[in-house]
Amino acid sequence: MVAKMKVKIKTRSLDFHTTPDSQEMSEECLKTLFLILLWQMSFLHNEAALVVFAPSPHRAQLGENIVLPCSFKVDDPSINIQFFAMSWLFQGKEVLRFDRKGTLSQPRMFINQQDITKGIANMEIRNITINDIGKYRCTITYSPQKKFKDIDLSVYGKYHIQTSNSNVCSERTNH
Repeated sequence: MVAKMKVKIKTRSLDFHTTPDSQEMSEECLKTLFLILLWQMSFLHNEAALVVFAPSPHRAQLGENIVLPCSFKVDDPSINIQFFAMSWLFQGKEVLRFDRKGTLSQPRMFINQQDITKGIANMEIRNITINDIGKYRCTITYSPQKKFKDIDLSVYGKYHIQTSNSNVCSERTNH
């Protein structure tokens, strides 16, 4: 059995003749295309809106432990860790990362992994020093989306000036 199809393209017409074999191939191609379309649609939940919040600037006292706040919201009702990654950069260098492979962090810098499923990606820095002053970047990836927020951290310290008659205590901000 031979079927004839006539297709018009612009002003010319083309004749296609299909045989049972080519019709089976055509059906097989349609099935494959349908499966590819279904596979792509399975990732649409990850197209949910990703929003990242991180207030800046932030101040900390020398020697204290602080939390740099960063939170995120995904329209997905439950966060799928397979599509999630989070990193913190300091002055452009990665200092902390969490993804499905695990956690990487520098000494004195920590995250609470249980908070991630709640949309909290805060970074704790222990024993703040003058070297911690600068720009931090919280980056959230919920594949295929990636968003970030910058936080400027300043550090201040207390110092004492002793005079012949009394102690004077004052605050000083270091930039």
